[in-house]
Formats: sequence, structure tokens, C-alpha cells
Amino acid sequence: MPRTALLLIAAAVAGVALFLVFGPLGDDTGSMDDDVGFDDDVAYEEDPTLRATGTGKRPDKDRNGGGKNGDGKTPPPAKDIVVLAGTVIDARTRAPLANAALRLEPAGTPCPRMPSHDPNAANPLESLDDVQNVIDGRTADDGTFEITRPAGSPLPGPVDLFVLHKGYVTACVCRATGTDLVIRMEPGAAIAGRVVNTAGHPIEGAQVQAAPLEGEPRVPGVVAGATTDREGVFRLEGLAAGTSVMITADHPAHVPTTVGPRESGDTTPFDIRLVPAYRVTFQLRTDDGEPVKNPTIRWVTDGDPPVEDLRILKGTASGPPARRDSEMTTETLRIPCNRRVVDFEIKSDGYLPWALKGEPLPPDGGARTYPVVLERDMTVGALRIKLEDKEGKALSYAESKAELGGLTWLGPRDQMPTSFVMQASEVLDLPSMKAGPYRILVQGAAFAPVTLDVTVVPAQTTEKVLVVGEPAKLAVRFIASEPLTVRFRITQDGRVVRAFPEGKETAQPTAEGVEPLTASGDGEALILSGLGAGSYVVEILNKELVATTRTVRLALGETQEVEIEVQRR
Repeated sequence: MPRTALLLIAAAVAGVALFLVFGPLGDDTGSMDDDVGFDDDVAYEEDPTLRATGTGKRPDKDRNGGGKNGDGKTPPPAKDIVVLAGTVIDARTRAPLANAALRLEPAGTPCPRMPSHDPNAANPLESLDDVQNVIDGRTADDGTFEITRPAGSPLPGPVDLFVLHKGYVTACVCRATGTDLVIRMEPGAAIAGRVVNTAGHPIEGAQVQAAPLEGEPRVPGVVAGATTDREGVFRLEGLAAGTSVMITADHPAHVPTTVGPRESGDTTPFDIRLVPAYRVTFQLRTDDGEPVKNPTIRWVTDGDPPVEDLRILKGTASGPPARRDSEMTTETLRIPCNRRVVDFEIKSDGYLPWALKGEPLPPDGGARTYPVVLERDMTVGALRIKLEDKEGKALSYAESKAELGGLTWLGPRDQMPTSFVMQASEVLDLPSMKAGPYRILVQGAAFAPVTLDVTVVPAQTTEKVLVVGEPAKLAVRFIASEPLTVRFRITQDGRVVRAFPEGKETAQPTAEGVEPLTASGDGEALILSGLGAGSYVVEILNKELVATTRTVRLALGETQEVEIEVQRR
């Protein structure tokens, strides 16, 4: 019996290159019994076109675009080759499964898994047509399928094949290949229930999703989705028998609720009650017309216990184009209306907090937009630091892997700021700092540490340039008579200093200071960079080893070596 064919997906008809954005793919992963090997040496192509067919007929459209050759005749259509083919059957009855949904994606890890390109992975059957850069199709009446590709164009890399069918556990064939696949789908278990409001009335159109327990992987058999009907009833299907899942119900006019765990196959009716939501948005603007920067909101209700949330506000442009930079309409927040009142507090870099206390919560929910004018805080300013080398060439703060090594307040102790915000990209931005004097330390593996004394001006952005030079380096070599790891630190004038081991993760600051460095005792040198000129002490920290120290003096741009013999106490 000849292989049947699936319809061209919309992306292929429009000439969009499938797998154009695939990028590097993962390493070999585990798979189901249907999985076979894949040639990892297949080169990626810039404009491959992948087709899935299921009608038994080839499309009539000229696959070369309908153009004509030099003699005025239309060239013959290019022949397709079958790259993946097989049959989908019921694992228990072995009956073929018609109209099973197929999905092909770049191979991912871990595997088996749920489709990753699905915008609503909890309910993939309802959203196959909304996804790009994957190939979708369905099996024929006899359960067979073919995925074809133009001759000479192999698959652009390893792929995972997903098969979805109502009432069955999603099948995932990891790194699929071959033309005689037999994909056995296990009938799934179900969970049924109702979604109602606090008065017990059904909620139509609520989205219900099953997901794995916390810490467990999102794999086939523990993920499902459904939408409630007019009676608020839902039925989650395609779950693996005997598995426990958490169930979340959501509706735009209510606060989402998660219940569970529930065991698949338990069809005892139960209700999920959703609390009405007070849906609030904020129209933010500044009193001086400057952009709103890094707004956050904290809201807290009354009650015992109170309900609260703290988050970064996201928004969309609003108002006339000329005012969009200084105005922001925020995302909608949903506050549960099972309390009496709610307090709001909004903060933005450089501006005074905006607060609203004791706002009543409507018992049945509702929606409101609050206009908010943020007033400039005249006690704070901003600091922007740029890096340059000695030739005046600008250096990227992020690309040079620079770090803020220290920020010291030089003003009166009773006026010491409690916190600050740091943003690092091409430059180092400190967008909201208490006005006053500071000492800034910037360091990194690529340059010697440099300090800056600066006074932050109120209500202004102070810009400074730091000129960095070539660092000093220290090669530390420990000699031991047995295999061991040596813990040590570098000090200068009795103070522990940061050092950046070449080719390794840098030591990270901790609440107690700088983490100790580590090196092997086999005589291999560990090169430490990012040091300034001066005298340093290398000090062994292992309690079981003799507390040996060595002193070395470094000059900028040079590498000194120190060798230390390690002995047990």
C-alpha cells in the first residue's frame, strides 16, 4: 500500500524557510522504543523546505516556483524524498489511529518531553496551527504518515517527533529517523471536575491545566489541558495512569487557583473555586517628562493572613507617539476580592514612591485603571561609569566582564544609604543613588583594579570615565607529595583582595568576604589576573596543612611566579 501524504503547512506554502532559526541543537538524549539513531554530521541549510503529506497525492503546484526555463517551457517539478514515515497505532489494540496530530521540532533535552514550541503546551491539540518553525500534519485513515523533503535536502539536524491524539498519552520519538516507524500510543487516563465561583455558580471558558508535581519534569502523561463548558465542567485527558498532577484553573475575571495533587484516573467529580479578581492597571508618568525607569509595585491586602505581591511592572506604550517614552500603561494585576481593602506602593528609579492606602475591594470583582504621577526625588541622583583603555578606546563593561568590586559611602554615617540598583551593559549604570560622596571600585580579569571618588548630584545623572590599564598577574604553584586541593587567599596590607583565575570561574563575593581560591598540589600553576601593582601575600588556609605564606611584589603588566611546598601538620 503506498504511503499517503499530509497537506503542506502554511509556512511552506508562503515560502517561509522551515527550521531557518533552528540554531545549534542538543546532545544525544534518551528516547522511546521507536527512537533510532541520527547522523549528527548533517549540515544545516539556509533555506530548507519540509513537507508532511497524508492524502496519497503529490501537490500539483510547481515546486520550483512555477517559473520557466530558457526554451519557454515549465521545468518538471522537483521530486520529494521521504525522510520520515511510519504508522501510528493504539498500543493495546494495535488498531491504526487516524487524524493523529504530528509535530516535528529540533531535537531538545531532556527527552522524552512535551513540544517546546507550543505556545499553550498544556493543551497542544488546540494550538497546532499557531506555531511557526515546526512541521505539523495528521495521519491518514490507516494511521500512516510521510514527511517529505526536496531531493538533496536532508533534514537540517536531529529532530524530535511528537504524536498527539485525543484520549491518548502524547508520544515523543526522540531524535527520530527512518521510514518504517511504528508509534504505539497508550490510552490515557482522565480527571474530571467543575470550575465555579465563590457562590458556587459555574464559570464557562476557564482554562484548566494539569502539570507535574513541583520538581518533577514536564513529560508526556503529566501534562494536559481543557476548557470548561457552560456548566463549568472540564475533562483532562491523555494522562498516564497512576500519576499525580497539580491542576490549575484560570479565568480572566478571577484569580487563578491551583489544587492537588490529584491522581489520574480518579473521575470523582470535584469543584475548583475561583475568587473574583479586582483587575487593576496603572497609567504611569513622571512629573518632569523623563522615562519611567524600572517601576515596581507592592500590594498587600488586609486580613489574616494578608495576601501580597511584589513584582517588576511591565507595560505597553500608550498615548501619542511623542509622549510614549514618558508614559506607561502597565500590565493588568489581579487582586483577590476575598479581602476588604488593598494598599498599593509603586517605586521607580529617581522618583518618590507613590502610595494608595485602604482601597476598597469590590466583592464581585471589577476593573479599574489608576493614573499615577511620579514626582522626582530631589534627594537622589544617578551615576553612569564608562570604561576606556589608555589609548582612549571605549570598553564594554559587560564584554570585559568588569565587576563592581566595592561601593563605599563617604558621607556622614547617619545618612548612609541602605541599598542601590546596578545595571550593567556597555556602561555601568547606578540609576538611583542617594546624593552624596562615594568611592567606587571597579575590577576585572582584563585590567588592574581602579577606584573613583565621585559625588552624586541630586536629580541629575553624573557621568564619569574610568581609564583602566593592563593588570598584574600572579602564577601560584603548589608542590605536594600527595594528591590534594589547596585552599588559599591573596591579601594586601592585611585585606583580602579579589583575584581572577584564568580559565576558571572567578571567586565570588560572599557575606563574609571573598571566597577562598583553590588549586591542586600537583605543581600545575594557577594564573591569577586582575591585580594591581603592589605587595601581596599568598596564605594557605587548609587546617590540616602548615600555614605557609609567601610574599611577592607585582608591577602592572608583569607576571610573577611563586612556588610553595605544601606539608601536613
